[in-house]
Amino acid sequence: MRQNIIQEVWAEIFDTSQSVISQIVGKFTPLVEAATAEDRPAAEEAKEAAAYEQTVLVDGFLAPTRSWRDTPELWSGKHKTTGFNGQAVANLRGDLLFVSEPVTGHNHDMTALAETETADIIAAASSGIGDKGYQGSGFITPFKKPRGGKLLDWQKEFNTQ
Repeated sequence: MRQNIIQEVWAEIFDTSQSVISQIVGKFTPLVEAATAEDRPAAEEAKEAAAYEQTVLVDGFLAPTRSWRDTPELWSGKHKTTGFNGQAVANLRGDLLFVSEPVTGHNHDMTALAETETADIIAAASSGIGDKGYQGSGFITPFKKPRGGKLLDWQKEFNTQ
């Protein structure tokens, strides 16, 4: 489950149908959730950790799902597949502090940030670092190349760092 392999691939691996895999996933998901409950920090714990860490990293990810025609909001144009958008917050060592509740895959990282508790957790830290998807958030982000222009040498160096 942690590799986000789509159900059709699991069906091929185990020489069965996607519907059988779906039933199995449906039975195992609550067990995995219960088994990992103690290890998943709640928002309040994550805020405390972020305040202690001072600087945190944030990134969004797409958890792939089966493609349903009647749920176009799961379609991610960026990834060209369906799924749910999640937001992850980590410290500078890469230790995971928080993973948000999922939002539909068509949402941009900034929308997902606003619709989850992630922004509050990052606000508890002194600063946040994100990729280009978080420009305008107040986090430290890379410079985008201006349309028809080039980045200055110091901007390239900043992005490298």
